[in-house]
Amino acid sequence: MKVIIAGSRGITDRLGVFSVIDNCGLHIEEVVSGCANGVDKIGESWAEKNGIAFSRFPANWNTFGKSAGIKRNIEMGDYAD
Repeated sequence: MKVIIAGSRGITDRLGVFSVIDNCGLHIEEVVSGCANGVDKIGESWAEKNGIAFSRFPANWNTFGKSAGIKRNIEMGDYAD
């Protein structure tokens, strides 16, 4: 299952996020990340630690300005399971 792991940039508790992912009950085959600091990057590091593939969806702020984040989130939602 391709799962989006994204969230607040202010959440920096790596072990806490790892624990939530480990105990979520999903069979994660690929992590989908928005590339932001915080939960997104922690999800990427969880994937690396566990030998799980991950895909990055960075927001294109230069092209889309303030709407870049929502456009990226829609792309992630369309891609993930």
